[in-house]
Amino acid sequence: MLKSKSMIMLLGIAAFAVLVVGAWLWVNRYAAEASPDTIVDASTAHQRARAGDIVLVDVRRPSEWQSSGVPESGHAITMHQDGAAFVEQLRRAAAGNAARPIALICATGGRTTWLLPQLKKAGFANVLNVAEGMFGSGHGQGWLKRGLPVRRWQGPQSAAPVLAK
Repeated sequence: MLKSKSMIMLLGIAAFAVLVVGAWLWVNRYAAEASPDTIVDASTAHQRARAGDIVLVDVRRPSEWQSSGVPESGHAITMHQDGAAFVEQLRRAAAGNAARPIALICATGGRTTWLLPQLKKAGFANVLNVAEGMFGSGHGQGWLKRGLPVRRWQGPQSAAPVLAK
């Protein structure tokens, strides 16, 4: 009995290690593809979105928006949906202009780093990465720790940003 519990525990630890290493390799593969000129810090992204220079898009899940809010100056368009629907919503947010700069933000920059090359393949010419994300990463302290404004997620009616008039 003790031997089988030990074996199960050892297999569990090994599986966890494989998952951690796999995730690290996956993120670093896409991080290597992201050039420094595609990274924008959260404060700059917020300022440029409020000025109308970029379209800021929070690509996290609705449950994440509910728990931490959505950047006040950003659209809430989840990447966790049908790919064609996601791309169409991005096009609408950019007013149909695929050359308009779009800055993506997620929790810590992993998903946005992965999305950059995917969106370039889909025809978006100027995609930026708020790589520090909402919670911070090696690229910076994150939207929330910077004290940047968020709005409460209240469903699809709150998907559009609040911009200065």
